[in-house]
Amino acid sequence: MLKNLPRAFRIKHFRINWDTGDFIRNAHLYPLFYLWSNRRMQLGINFVGQQEVAIFVQTRLFSLAQAFLRAYFSYKFK
Repeated sequence: MLKNLPRAFRIKHFRINWDTGDFIRNAHLYPLFYLWSNRRMQLGINFVGQQEVAIFVQTRLFSLAQAFLRAYFSYKFK
């Protein structure tokens, strides 16, 4: 019914700063996370015991209204 609703949201920034608790595993993950990181998705490994996940999601009122109206009218006329 509301299959268009996820399209109304945009993930602007996604950030993970993680410590697995194992120094060897952190050392193996560090170059992988460095290669996978980009401007919108920041992945990091730390060695101090912090686990952090941050997601910045943005939507516009017009996009939400459009998704709800499409869902309403497609449900109403079936």
